[in-house]
Order: sequence, then C-alpha cells, then structure tokens
Amino acid sequence: MKTTYMICLSALVITFACDDSTSTLSPVTAGYEGGMQSLSGGTDSLAGETMMPASSSELSGGESLAGMNMVTAGTVGGAEITECIPETCDALDNDCDGQVDEGIVCQCTEDNSCYAGSATTRGIGECRDGRRECDRNGEQWQECIGSVGPTPELCDQLDNDCDGRVDEDTDPSCGCETVSNETCDGVDNDCDGRIDEEIVRPCLCDPNVERMQVCSNGEWIGCEDNSGMTMQLGTTIINLPALTPSCPFGVEDNLEATGAVVSARVEQTAVLDIPQGGKLCGFSLSASNEDFYFDDELMLLLNDIPLIGSVNFASHFESVDGLPRYDWSRIRGLSTTDLGEATCIEGATDCLIPGTQSNGRLSIAFDNLTNNRLSTTGTDGQHIFKIVVVGDNDHDLDCAHSGLDLEVNFSYLAR
Repeated sequence: MKTTYMICLSALVITFACDDSTSTLSPVTAGYEGGMQSLSGGTDSLAGETMMPASSSELSGGESLAGMNMVTAGTVGGAEITECIPETCDALDNDCDGQVDEGIVCQCTEDNSCYAGSATTRGIGECRDGRRECDRNGEQWQECIGSVGPTPELCDQLDNDCDGRVDEDTDPSCGCETVSNETCDGVDNDCDGRIDEEIVRPCLCDPNVERMQVCSNGEWIGCEDNSGMTMQLGTTIINLPALTPSCPFGVEDNLEATGAVVSARVEQTAVLDIPQGGKLCGFSLSASNEDFYFDDELMLLLNDIPLIGSVNFASHFESVDGLPRYDWSRIRGLSTTDLGEATCIEGATDCLIPGTQSNGRLSIAFDNLTNNRLSTTGTDGQHIFKIVVVGDNDHDLDCAHSGLDLEVNFSYLAR
C-alpha cells in the first residue's frame, strides 16, 4: 500500500509516495505553486521536474547526482568557486564536463569569450580563452571553441598546468643537455633543479680574509664595493739569479763557521710591482726550472711569509695575522734535528722542493683563501719575493743556489 505525503516549503510543493511495505520514500513530482520560479537568482525552472529526497544520491532512472550538489570551478556573481556545481550562464565550465554554458538559456551579449576550465587558471600560463557563437534566436550560446585549459606539466619551459610555475614536478634534469659541475653562471649546470647553489669563494681584494662571496644567479655578492675599479690581469717573470758559494760567516749577525746547519745566510730579493694605485687580488706561481739546486738549506718567501722551505723553518717564527713571519734571529744556530722535514705554507695545494745538494723541481700553488691572504700582505702595491739560503761551515760550497725563474700570473684592481 502506498501513502502520499505533501510537503510545502514556501511556494514549493514536493509530493512523495510512501510504500508501507518497504517504508521507503520514492520520488513523484515537484512543482512550484504559481508557476516558474528562479533559484539563486538564476532562471532554471524545477517545475515538473523529478526531485530526490535529501538522503538519496540517485535518480529513479539510475542517473547519478554525485558531485552535482557541490560548488564547481568557476565564478558565480563575481565570487570564486572551487568545485563542480550545475552549469550556470557565466562563460565557465561549472559542472566540469569540458563544455561551457551547455544546456543553459543564456542571453547572448557582445562578449563572446569563454573558458573551459577553472577560474583560478584562466589567463595563466598556457591557458587561454576561446570564442563562442550565438544561436540564430540570439538566446543560446553555442559550444566554446579554441579554449585551452590546464594539462599535466611537461618539460618544455612552459606553464602547462597554469599554476604560475614552469616545469615543476618534472625530472630535475629537465632542460639540461650536459651535466657538469656547478659554476657561477646563472645556469643549472649539475641538473639538480637548482641554480648556482652552494658556490662560495673568499672575497678578493678584501682585508677581511674570512669573509666569503656567495654566487646568486650568476653574480658574486657579499664583498666590499670597489666602485670605479676594474679587474686586470698580468703575467711576469721574477728572476732570482744563481748565487755562487759565498757564505759571509761571522759578518753582521751571522755566526762563525760551526757545526750548526744555520750559521750564516744570504738573502736575495725580487719585486713584483703592481701598477700605481692598483691592488693585488690573487696570484699563482710556477717555476720552469727542472734541476734547481741549493746548498745547504733554502726557503722562498713572499713579503717575509715563508711559502716553502727545504726544512721546517716556519715552525720557529712568530705568527702575525695568522701567518708566520721570517725572523733570522729565531733560526740562527739551529741544527738539522731542530728543523725537521721540508714544508709549505698551510693552504698550499702544490708543494715540491728538491732535497739539499740535489737537483730537482721547485713548484708551489695555493687554495683561494691562502692566495687571498697572501695578496693583502704587500705595501704600497709592492710584493717582495725573497730567497734565503743558509750554510754551516764551508766557504766553498755553502749559501749557493742555481738560478730560479718564477712565472707569476696575477690579478689586480685598478682605476
């Protein structure tokens, strides 16, 4: 047995039939008393349409309303909406079926633009409007033609999904043709999706040698402003001529000939001149001599800072600003056992010197920080290279060395 119930909501009359045998409601009809009535300011009529109970999600004919009672991507009355709702006349795909204003009586206007996608992506990236034509009665918009909505992101340097970003969520190597070490050039050299990451270097020409420059989008930042100065490059040969045996034992503060390996010395200097007003930024050294020779022991200095020694002279000197400084009085009279093995300045990346009284190659190079620290130790644009060669007790052999040519490649700031 079926019993009919009538519910009146304002002017809306909804009639349900109840089957007593199953105690379930089935839809019958719904209508508006007084005829056509608009919902939410629109013009859609429900008069004579089949309605559903609030708890049901299917029509009696099996058609699903799932998702159709939710708010859709688009705009209504100027307000942005983010989920699917029934189609309304607003030039957007409200019900998310890829069509715009389909099945809606829309009075045609002069604006025939349309967009088959979410209002949040309209006009962003590769998303663009299409065009639609009015039907012959001037009441119904036709299908939206030419509109492009969001698509999955591709590695093509385009914003395919129209979210304001390019090639995100793609492989980190996207856009990379050759994988190499990262350099400060504004390019993702190592193809990890980041640009110029973790690239630092000491501030060149900066007395604060601990401060570092950081690369950002191909530019070095973080050091003092050297406005009006430009970086220049120079190359020169520093010649330290050969010395014949000539130890001046007992002269000035030298000792007489004794058993101590450091009894007397000869000092020989050569100057690296930077153009007037210039400021040394960095340099590298190389020696072309493959058969360098000395007797008894030798060290090479720059601005009185020991760069390399045939024995460990540097450990006996006092440190100034973190660098050892040559002082003859602190090594005079020492024996071989006091001095230890050959050594280079801390921060040397290449350190080679032949043993005493044997022929071999001399070479030295430095890391960036050491290079920078050494470059700031000159005075008035002058940087002095010095050889100190020592002897013990033999006038005919001691305090001698063969000629040494140092090739110096340097950079400096100049106005």
